[in-house]
Amino acid sequence: MDNPTILNLKVSKKVFNLLLLFIIPMVLLACSKDSETAETPDPPAANVPPPILSEERVLLNNIAAPWGFTFINSNEVLFTEKQGKVFRYNISTNTLTEITGIPIISQNGQGGLLDIALHPNFSSNDFVYLTYAVAATGGQTTALGRGRLVGNQLQNFTELFRALPVRNDGQHFGSRIIFDRNNLLYMSVGDRGLPENAQNRNNHLGKVLRFNDDGTVPATNPLVGIPNTQPQIFTWGNRNIQGMAMNPATGLIYAHEHGPRGGDELNLIKANTNYGWPEVTFGTNYNGTPITADTTRVGMESPLTYWVPSIAPSGMTFIVKGQPNNEVDILIGALAGTHLHWLKLRDNKKIASTRSMNGYARFRDVRQAPDGKIYAMTESPNRFILLR
Repeated sequence: MDNPTILNLKVSKKVFNLLLLFIIPMVLLACSKDSETAETPDPPAANVPPPILSEERVLLNNIAAPWGFTFINSNEVLFTEKQGKVFRYNISTNTLTEITGIPIISQNGQGGLLDIALHPNFSSNDFVYLTYAVAATGGQTTALGRGRLVGNQLQNFTELFRALPVRNDGQHFGSRIIFDRNNLLYMSVGDRGLPENAQNRNNHLGKVLRFNDDGTVPATNPLVGIPNTQPQIFTWGNRNIQGMAMNPATGLIYAHEHGPRGGDELNLIKANTNYGWPEVTFGTNYNGTPITADTTRVGMESPLTYWVPSIAPSGMTFIVKGQPNNEVDILIGALAGTHLHWLKLRDNKKIASTRSMNGYARFRDVRQAPDGKIYAMTESPNRFILLR
């Protein structure tokens, strides 16, 4: 008779070998997949050739923490540095000029001078809008303000709005600014690191807000007149939006937001819509524990696409090349992903995607100029670059 100890050892060894035969292929399969393992897959018959982007020219080096930029025209750019400076850059003459009249900026963690946008009628009113972190009793919050650009000075700069409640931490200020075809202004505000803020419609955190161009509340905002809500709210359930753009062909507004550990999202922004954070998400807590078992729920909008693991999307532009109205090409910067991310949507469903410039830098913002050229601002290295 076999020794029981030896017999048990033989059985255990067989079980161990069987487990290895099962586990190793699974691990290899998982490791071989693209890092967007859980992203909405491309249809197999999409057959859409992707744009392969590369650096054509470095225009500026050693920018101090660039955050956002916008075009006065195809040759002139205004851009922000998180530390609290705005610059005008002339591309053809390679001239850099600091703009004065900037508000006092509160720098704390992710907070600082953030996005910049021009009024749609800038050529006649000279209005420049900024979002930025501002100090207030109890900490800091995200504010919106505007001034008139006269020469190289923002004159009569006025704070139009500040998000409430104020929090004393450095997380998730947002923020991007976009105008729609009716000159209404959309501003994103992050949840400030407290997820439950995003579902609380009686505060401004974790939301997309909508304003008239003077900072007042449009009468058509969806929560106007509803008790225990904030009238500026256009959407809620948004964790931390750092990319927002209007499709010039349709006027529809799209935004992407950071998930926690995984669960970055691209969404079509629609009035009176709950995007689910933190009740639904494809991400987990940073320590790997679950946030929720749900990725969908009735009454909460599902993303157009999502990324697991996170790419940390930042900045966003529509590449305009004569597409039919039911198709869009979106270019997104990736911070953690250190690449440019291209998506093609047809009828708001993803049909193709690809990455360019992998490992080049943390891409903070990307825009298509009026003349069709594409530019990006990066961190590590801190640059303003022309793409091809």
